[in-house]
Amino acid sequence: MRPEEILSKFLDELGVSASELAEKLGYERAEKLYKILRGQAKSISVQIQEDILRVYPGTNKLFLLTGEGEVFKREFNNNKIGNYIESHVGDINTQVFEELIEISKDIKSIPDDKDELNRIIHGMSDESHSGLKILLATIKRLEKELDVKDEIIKSKDEIIQSKNEIIELLKNK
Repeated sequence: MRPEEILSKFLDELGVSASELAEKLGYERAEKLYKILRGQAKSISVQIQEDILRVYPGTNKLFLLTGEGEVFKREFNNNKIGNYIESHVGDINTQVFEELIEISKDIKSIPDDKDELNRIIHGMSDESHSGLKILLATIKRLEKELDVKDEIIKSKDEIIQSKNEIIELLKNK
């Protein structure tokens, strides 16, 4: 994957613009990022990678280097979401933390309950807000993976059903 594709996918997953990312990384201007997006860089510099990993510790380093794998580390599941939030998102007030934990128990409800989600996001610091975007992007990716797995299971069930029908036909002969 080319550097511009890697950075573009990273920005898409986070749901931020290059300017917003530059601000989060502490850059005065986003020119470094725009050069990458325009295809004017052979790679994402080590400094930019380190800055991204510092601000977004859930980012998959291999993805930043090569574009291989997932954008974010696979450290999410229902039992680990609370620990991830606590260790990676930053300072969250207790009420918001408890609400995030409650929401994380029913992951499927997050995309559907936008008013609740907006209320939570507005109660967070900028650092926590960034961490929540990582969490939500990862949840979205996991939901897509679940949908694919469900389709695979459905397909396998159909194969099993047809083989069972063949077995029954053969038994009756």
